[in-house]
Amino acid sequence: MRMKKKNLLIGVLIAAVIVLAASIFLRVILTKERLAAMIVPRLEKAVDASIEIGDIGIRFPFGFGVDIGKMTFVKELPGTGTIRFDSEKITVDASLISLIRRNPEIKRVSVKNGSLLSSLSEKEIDLALIGFEAGLSVLPDGNSYNIDADISISGIEAEKKNEEGKFRVENVSISCKAVSNRSFDSIKIDDAAVDINGLIKAVVSGQVNSLNGKRELSLRIDSDPIEAVPLMGWVLGLDLRPFVPSMKEGVIAADLPADLAGGRVSFSADLAGDPAVPGELAVNGAVMAEGLILEPRDIALPVVIDGTIKISDKVISSEKITASAGKSSATAGFSLKPSGDGPEKRADFSCIIDLDGGDLSKGLPDGASPVAGKIMADIRGGGTPAVFSSLFPGGDGGIPREAIESAWKDIELKGTLKIENAGMKSPDGLVVISGFKGSANIMKGSIDQVKAEFLLNGSRYSAKASLNGIMPAIAELKVIEEKKEVTGFAEILDSVKNIPKISLEVSGRALDLRPFSREAEKRKKISKSAAVKKENETAEKNLFGGALLFLFDCSAGMKVDTLYTEKALLSAVSGAGRIRRGKILIDPLSFDYAGGKGNGTASIDLRDPESVKSKFNLAFSGVEAGRALSPLHNMGNLVSGKFSFSTKGELSSGPDIDLLKTISVLGNASSEGGKIDLSKFISPVSNIAGFDLSAIEKVDFHKWAGNFFIEKGRLGTDDWKIDSSSGNWDVNGSFGFDGTLDYKARLFMTPQMQKKIKDLNKYRDLIDLFRDEKGNLILDLDVSGNSKTPKVGIDQSRAQKKAGEKLLEGIKKGIGDLFKKE
Repeated sequence: MRMKKKNLLIGVLIAAVIVLAASIFLRVILTKERLAAMIVPRLEKAVDASIEIGDIGIRFPFGFGVDIGKMTFVKELPGTGTIRFDSEKITVDASLISLIRRNPEIKRVSVKNGSLLSSLSEKEIDLALIGFEAGLSVLPDGNSYNIDADISISGIEAEKKNEEGKFRVENVSISCKAVSNRSFDSIKIDDAAVDINGLIKAVVSGQVNSLNGKRELSLRIDSDPIEAVPLMGWVLGLDLRPFVPSMKEGVIAADLPADLAGGRVSFSADLAGDPAVPGELAVNGAVMAEGLILEPRDIALPVVIDGTIKISDKVISSEKITASAGKSSATAGFSLKPSGDGPEKRADFSCIIDLDGGDLSKGLPDGASPVAGKIMADIRGGGTPAVFSSLFPGGDGGIPREAIESAWKDIELKGTLKIENAGMKSPDGLVVISGFKGSANIMKGSIDQVKAEFLLNGSRYSAKASLNGIMPAIAELKVIEEKKEVTGFAEILDSVKNIPKISLEVSGRALDLRPFSREAEKRKKISKSAAVKKENETAEKNLFGGALLFLFDCSAGMKVDTLYTEKALLSAVSGAGRIRRGKILIDPLSFDYAGGKGNGTASIDLRDPESVKSKFNLAFSGVEAGRALSPLHNMGNLVSGKFSFSTKGELSSGPDIDLLKTISVLGNASSEGGKIDLSKFISPVSNIAGFDLSAIEKVDFHKWAGNFFIEKGRLGTDDWKIDSSSGNWDVNGSFGFDGTLDYKARLFMTPQMQKKIKDLNKYRDLIDLFRDEKGNLILDLDVSGNSKTPKVGIDQSRAQKKAGEKLLEGIKKGIGDLFKKE
């Protein structure tokens, strides 16, 4: 037993001596200079660049290896830039016997704290792999080598010359198993695991052939499902300034319209071709979204998205992407062909939308009325990228507005729009729409065959419309708004080149304008504080809103059974109009009013919203005076009978304009018979005159004719003649809309008419003072005060003169009689 232990100890010592001798021999033979002379030229040939190294030496006897410290080389890339490699240390573990047999068996190559800097002059981009650790083993297996590699990179950086910011991806690791042929000309990748920042994990498999010639790449990449929320947070933290200089903050804007709240994404890709020629590298892949949850910031309703986007070198497409929120849903498909020329480079899309009004209501401001019903759309289209970019161009002046029309002509766009049982209420509650049913066709930049039925404030309406060229007009107005070169309302109307041609027909049962008038009066009484002024300025900036599109070129017709206003009730209202760049011409206009009929024309100039000018020319026949005047004035019940009259006038309206002070009207009126109640005026006259005129306080007239005018808030009469069996009147003067009166009237009564005065003989002497030489009674009246308490006076100058003349005659007669007696 002792002998065995002694022999074992001697064997170990002999082996140690041999190993020690071999180690000394190798270190003497393989000096630093010889190792450098053996290894560096081979490495320089492999990388085609001059290499600088620091220290170099072998490791033995505990395995055989070579340690290289601080290796550096710079490689010129033909016409594209340079690559610089640096490492703190490279360790190579190999089989000494395999090296002697010239069948290298590299157990492990390790790179410590390496870096790779690439400067691409054509792209003006610098790429860098910072702080990477790499390990590589190459083990022979028959006619091939088994390769096992691990790479860990602290950061991948991209920096664009002359631009701020540095794009950086951190913590990238790659673990790869591959098989190569003996000449290292072909490598098959069985399993390569890629991990980026612990968020993105993928598996790569495939093959690379002809490494010494034209490389042929064939790879498959499949990712694990990636949690979307942390992925989005990582993406939002990337500095994109080197590639998107306009992003001043360097990251995607934090005020995105929606927050990502859940879901997962994954991707897969197939790559084939020569990686040295990116233009010939074929890429086919897909990005999958599974249950992505978006929480819009303006709508308290999450949106869930599912779908797959397929990507290749020739087309990016999706057959079906779905989005759902509450009771609403949308399904979209698209195809983008980014390469090629002409029709080969194009985009196509389709979209089916089903929106629930209750879901839309959740995006309305606080206090807004909810929306009811459903909106459905089926839209399909396609065109070249140039066409799409010109549909809604930005306001930077890069695309002329004339190109917008051409783009909308070239776009392949069609679709249908349907609305069922929709309803809404305006914030002030003045407009309530319910039971809305409608449909429309979309073709290129136009919306036509518009049909709608609805209840407006409980009254049934129907409408038909055609909006030809509406979309190019919207696009151009967007450009005008962004450029801010045209600010005045009239300038906007004149500058638009893509004018929409709109036709509109509306018919309904009843339209009540009284609530709108009351609201307008209420707003006038509100004091114009700073907040109110600011609100008004904002309102003026957005004046007319979407209705602006109807002010360029529109033909419209309207029929309403009943129209209610504060001062009048109209029925059977029918009108047709034309609008040209803010100027409206209504011709013809017809309606029934106060038992009679009216017709005429009107023009309105909306080009200056601060002062809207209107002109009108109206004619009426068979209008019942009492029904017409009673709503206008508290003295309207004085007259009854049917009148005919015509008016021609103009007025101005606006935020700070009192319409009654700007209206100017000329007209005439006539009637073939009626009644007039003058009790308020005749009763005071009886008291003043001293005789009873009550018999003519209420009279039937058989003729009424004269001119009238409205000016500076007053309705005036010019030589109005009223003839009746009880007396004839000549009236001149006016009353104000504030109720004030200023009239001069002359009552003319023939001897026959005077018979209706009671106790005529009793007041004979007094009445004679107001008679002319033919016995006609003439009373000149002055009416003043207001309509509630009128003041009536009689011009007694003629009576006083006549009384004086009679007194003189009496004196003369008395003297004459006296002389006769004498």
